[in-house]
Amino acid sequence: MNSPQPSPDRRYVSPRDVAEALDVSETTVKRWVDEGRLPARRTEGGHRRILVADVLQYAGQRNWPHVNLGRLLGSEFAPPSVDLVELTRQLQS
Repeated sequence: MNSPQPSPDRRYVSPRDVAEALDVSETTVKRWVDEGRLPARRTEGGHRRILVADVLQYAGQRNWPHVNLGRLLGSEFAPPSVDLVELTRQLQS
């Protein structure tokens, strides 16, 4: 039996996912977290996990030029008729 997926705004992603979504280095994302610029939680093993909603808010507040929502949300959160590239463009305008 599969457990239900969390909604996109309650989904945690890794610094690598954020880096790929924003087209920055993973080190940059980790620095943002460590500086308190991007909220995150730590796993029991000490790994950073970041809410998708926080990434979108961070990018939106700074008018980030490139956000790959597909990398953050994954296809499981977008109905087949949703064009993630177009949605990204709309969020950035």
